[in-house]
Amino acid sequence: MEKSAKPISTFNLLHIQKMSEAKQYYVYIMSNYTNSVLYIGVTNNLLKRVLEHKEKSNSTSFTSKYNVDKLVYYEIGGDVYEQ
Repeated sequence: MEKSAKPISTFNLLHIQKMSEAKQYYVYIMSNYTNSVLYIGVTNNLLKRVLEHKEKSNSTSFTSKYNVDKLVYYEIGGDVYEQ
């Protein structure tokens, strides 16, 4: 399993988008502006999911309520059920 703990940048997100065409999954951690709230998620399309959080697609969600829109960490895995 390839892991990444690089600083998050636009370039990294575009690179992730290209890689997401393969069957890879991402475990990610997001926070709010003051880093007082953490959110952990799993997705197969990290760029799309981060944009959904930033756009507050679901106004009643936990991430919308607590303004969680900053990606702080992600790891790449090949199998969502792998431990």
